[in-house]
Amino acid sequence: MRGGLTTLRRRCGAIAPALRALRERGLDVAAPRDGATRRFVVTGAGLAETPARYLASLLAIECGWRARFVPLSAFALGRAESAGDTLILFSQGLSPNARIALAQAPRFRDAVLFTSLEAAADPTLAQPGLTVQVLPPEGEGGMLVRVLGPCIASYAAALWCADFLDREALARVPDAVEAAGERMAGALARIPTERLLARMAFVTTGDYGRYVHGLAWKWLEGLWGDGPPIWDVLQFAHGPLQSVYDRDILLLGLVGPDPADGALMERLDAVLVPDRHALVRLPATLPGPLAYFEHDAMVNTLLLRALEAAPRDLEA
Repeated sequence: MRGGLTTLRRRCGAIAPALRALRERGLDVAAPRDGATRRFVVTGAGLAETPARYLASLLAIECGWRARFVPLSAFALGRAESAGDTLILFSQGLSPNARIALAQAPRFRDAVLFTSLEAAADPTLAQPGLTVQVLPPEGEGGMLVRVLGPCIASYAAALWCADFLDREALARVPDAVEAAGERMAGALARIPTERLLARMAFVTTGDYGRYVHGLAWKWLEGLWGDGPPIWDVLQFAHGPLQSVYDRDILLLGLVGPDPADGALMERLDAVLVPDRHALVRLPATLPGPLAYFEHDAMVNTLLLRALEAAPRDLEA
């Protein structure tokens, strides 16, 4: 077995306890009361883009606030500050690219940094107008792919928007994550290992595709290959179907508890070619964007299975 797989498996197993601890501890930083009057710019690099995009979508869709994800290159080009009043930056450590955005924080009315770094560890975190929310884990180095930090930071984003979400479902996230990994045994039995190592895509419904960018990025960083595309279930017939019609592909249907999601996946299934195409539904029990945490746990299980079949030195 190549280096890093045992560590990766241990980190995946630590996600639910870490989420439970964060839920019980709560956040030190509260969302602004006048959020409806602000414009939010949210950014992050690498897998920190996962919670950044997740929060930007929560703010825009669930909260109804003016928010957008802005890539770090916009900060490098000096084009970001005109897009908003409040900067929100995610960086598990504080990467050189993240520092580009942090250096421009004084140009905003205020800024919030979600990071694992304690403010005392870096003098740049003491600048006026910057609020720091420290999150675990302290370190997740040693390999490119990260599983703890992005999920924990995404849960912090959800807790930050708790007033606009189903609080009971929000509290159930850690338990649902734990159960989701266990439920994957049935799905794995329906997925030949060679399918995991070949062409794959995620299929979503409604706005949900905006929340799952990190699943594709995780696959890219974990297997060092192309990240799976994310296709809307009804958009599938307008190009994706034709592009894969004569090729093998595994489609993972990211569905929630709403029966309407399943009905749309049935329509998708009807146009597939069974000899070449496989649609496997990954059902979540949590509603709306909170389903992301279950799907993240499921994809972790699939990633570990793929790495067992095609070992690589994750620590290289």
